[in-house]
Parts: sequence; C-alpha cells; structure tokens
Amino acid sequence: MGQLYFGILSDKGWSGMWVMWCGGLVSFVVPLVFAPLWQKLQLQTDNQFYLIRYPGFWGKFLHVFRIGYVGILVSAFLVSFNLLAFSRIVAFFFAIPFNVALFGSWLLMLMYALFNLNEKRKKVNVIMLSFVMACVVIMIWKLLQVWPATRNSNLIWRDLFPGDQSGWMLFWTYIGVQWWSALMFDGGGKETARFVANATRLETIKAAMIPVIGHAIVANVVLLLCWFLLQSNPQQNQNEWTFIPLLMQEMPMIFQWLILIGFGAMFLSVCASQIQWGGSLVMIDGLETYKSQKFNAKILHRIEWLVVLALSLLSWFFAFYANSLMQLTQIVFSISAGVAPFYIGRWFWWRISAFSQWMVMMISALITLFYSKLIIFFPIFHLKFLPMEESRLIVVTLISLFLGVMITLLFPSSHPHLDFIQSLGSRKKLASQLLLAIVLGVIFLMVQLAFLIGLV
Repeated sequence: MGQLYFGILSDKGWSGMWVMWCGGLVSFVVPLVFAPLWQKLQLQTDNQFYLIRYPGFWGKFLHVFRIGYVGILVSAFLVSFNLLAFSRIVAFFFAIPFNVALFGSWLLMLMYALFNLNEKRKKVNVIMLSFVMACVVIMIWKLLQVWPATRNSNLIWRDLFPGDQSGWMLFWTYIGVQWWSALMFDGGGKETARFVANATRLETIKAAMIPVIGHAIVANVVLLLCWFLLQSNPQQNQNEWTFIPLLMQEMPMIFQWLILIGFGAMFLSVCASQIQWGGSLVMIDGLETYKSQKFNAKILHRIEWLVVLALSLLSWFFAFYANSLMQLTQIVFSISAGVAPFYIGRWFWWRISAFSQWMVMMISALITLFYSKLIIFFPIFHLKFLPMEESRLIVVTLISLFLGVMITLLFPSSHPHLDFIQSLGSRKKLASQLLLAIVLGVIFLMVQLAFLIGLV
C-alpha cells in the first residue's frame, strides 16, 4: 500500500488517488448486502455457490474451471503483489540485487506456507501480530516526525480534483466506470469463510464491517505518510521504490529492523492466507467433490504441497516480470472490467447463466492480455484521449457487457435451486439494500476526504 500510494502521489498528485478512492463507493456493498446472504447459504467454500445457482452441466463446468483459474492463476497473481513489494524492501535493506531479494523472499514465503499448511499456530500468529503492531507504531512515529516540516503545504478540496482536461478524463473513467465495472463484487472469495462462521446476521455484518473500517484507517495513515515524505523530499523522478529509503531515512537501526520484520510478518500472513484459500479450492472443490477414490492422508498431504509449490512458482513468475505495483493493479482492474456487474446481476436476474458468466470472464481476460496487439490492427479500440490502461478498462467493459448480455439472452440459465431462492428472499428488498450501501459508501468516502483535508 505504501509503495503503491507513493507512486501515485509522486506521479499524479492527490487527484491521481481517485484510481483507488473510487473503490470507496462500494465499501458497504459486501458487509450490508452480500455477507448476510453468504452466511445464510452456509457453503463450505464460495465456489460451491455455482452448483446451487447454476444447475446442470455449465454450473459444474464453471465450478471446475474456477478451481484452476481463480484457485491457482488469480491467487498466484494476487500473491505476486506482496512478493514484489517485500522483495524491494529486502533488496534495499540488505543492499543486494533485486533478483536475489526476490528469490530469497519467495523461498521464505514458500517455507512459511508449507509450515502453516492446515495448521492453526496461535503462538506464531501472536508473535507475528506483535511485530506488525510494532511496525505500525513506528510508521505513525515517522509520520509525526515528518509532519511538522511540511505544515506549509495546506490541502484544499480543489487539490483533490484534476487541474487539466486529461486529468478529468481519468477522473470520469474511475468515477463513471471503474467502481461498478471492476470493483463492485459480491464478496465471494477467501473472506467468505468469515461470513459463514457467524451465527447471526448482525455478527456477520460486524465481521465484514470491521476490515472495511480498519482498512480505511490504515490507508489514510499510509497516504498521509506518503504525502509528507514526498513534501519533505521534493526531488525529481520519485517512484514506488523511493518510498522505502525515504521511510528508513534517519531512522534508528533498531526501528529499521522492526520495520523489516513487521513488513515480513504482513507479507507472510497475507501470502499464506491467499495460498491456503487457493489450495482449498483445489482440495475441497476438486478432489473431495469429483474424485470418488479416497486418498490416504499421506497422499493428500503431498498433493497439498504440490499445490502450494505451483501457486508459489506462479507468483514468483508474475512478480519477476512485473514493472510496478501499479501495472499489476491495472491488470487486475482490466481483467475484472465488465465481470463485476455479472457477479452482482446473478443475484437478481435468473437468466444470467454459468455459460454467460464464464464467457464474460474469458472475454475480459483475453482482451486484457492481447489489447496492445488488438489496437495495432484495430486502432478504433484505442481511446486516444486516455492512457492505454484506462482506455483498455473502458473497451473491456463495453465489449464484455455487450457480449455478456447477448449470450445471456441466447443461452439463459435454468432456474436456481430452491435453497438459493429461499436464502435470497425478496430481490426488490435486496436491490434497495444495494442502493443504500452505495449511498453510505459515498458518504463514507466524503468523510475520509474531509478528514484528510483537515489534517494536511
């Protein structure tokens, strides 16, 4: 988060942060609308949703397809964010080449993921949490240290918005398209297990709301730290990587070690969690659901190790070839563009089928992958008033939505299972809850921006 925010602020200033801020509009969609629904369904994994929502062959096909696509490929891609970011810290701290730091970080991640496989090691978790808390305290100390030296840089509402036409084009791409096209999902993922584990609707909402509020607090603290570090070091050619030496600058060695260990604890915890979730799709939705042969515990353990190894190797591959965290982020946005509306729509429109959802996922992924070649042969698909990444987002959204709706009309879904319909309740009430959640998200975002203006 620190490296990503620092790169955005150094490149585009406060107005560039709308690429992240627009996600605040959907902050309450999962906690207030979909988390209670997942709690009602009581599924062992979120992937089992496809078997009750889409009866028949295509429901089973999508269920199996997501085991590989989401459980392995997407999970590895998400792990690569953390692997890239932590490798930069290791490279700076030990003054070693980045590729060496990347391999060392990957090896550490792999060993921890295997060590933590299917185990609840409470003592280890408590120790890691203490290092994370120490790291957060030191970052707040650093924020308070650099704050007084930059008090002359007052922030006003106008600074949050673009100052030229190209900036406004980006702004309307994020506010007009990105938040609903690429960011508004229904909560299906590794967090679904937290929703299912609660006994009541209120407990589920609380469990889903706490991370939203916690993330907002941490994000704003980190954002302020990035801004004040930039102001106190007004040099040219700042980038994501620069956040690390500026954070460590003039810091006691013991604090630098605690920062390294704290970031390492975050890195290992997040990566292990993502790898375990991806592995659970393979083990539970794959082997336990479709393999009639019963494996003994020794063979299952070996299979789990192979899955963890595959996920880790893929994450290393993605991190090795990534240029920046922002590049990885924009690829995720593009792959999700046009897909998110079908994840929301499947709770309301029964005609949306597993086939149409699968096609939308494939269309968005393939256009994202080959967009740079597509615009060479078909220049009409490049919106010249936008950078390539934002142009790609809009083009992927339009094509995915158009083809997805056409496929939905031509190949409608069978009626969902009765269990799903009974758990859902009134779709009209669900729609009103969704609208309320978006309104609350707008208010929540405005409060955060007002908070930033009051502090800077």
